[in-house]
Amino acid sequence: MAKETLLTKEGKAKLKEELYNLKTKKRKEIASEIEQAREYGDLSENVAYEEAINRMAFLEGRIQEIEKTLANAKVVNKKNNTQIVDVGCQVLVKDLSGLKTKYYIVTRDESDPSNYKITIDSPIGSALYQRSKGEKVLIATPQGQQEFFILGIE
Repeated sequence: MAKETLLTKEGKAKLKEELYNLKTKKRKEIASEIEQAREYGDLSENVAYEEAINRMAFLEGRIQEIEKTLANAKVVNKKNNTQIVDVGCQVLVKDLSGLKTKYYIVTRDESDPSNYKITIDSPIGSALYQRSKGEKVLIATPQGQQEFFILGIE
């Protein structure tokens, strides 16, 4: 039996949208590229054909991966309790310099650190996980240990 995959409602919707686009648009684009490349002649030395075939294989792999994820998905509902940090929450923190940052606690498949979407497995996420509004937490960062204050949880 496949392992259950946790997703937020938004993450599941995003994966469904990506799957739709891959199946309806991207698949047709690459199939067209393959047909065009076939017209160039000898397939054994046809770089354009080989590249298009490789892109199609990658695309089909991604489609299978998304389908498997969605088939085993369990949607994590946002908690009504905005006092404890959990998956699906937004956490506003302040460091000692006064800089405020809002982190979105998401599942592994939705992680996007450049947009402050972090998992509870990340250093910041694990330090914040199950903590309460008003708590001070120490977080190991590339710059060393930093202290943060949890200002709010949504």
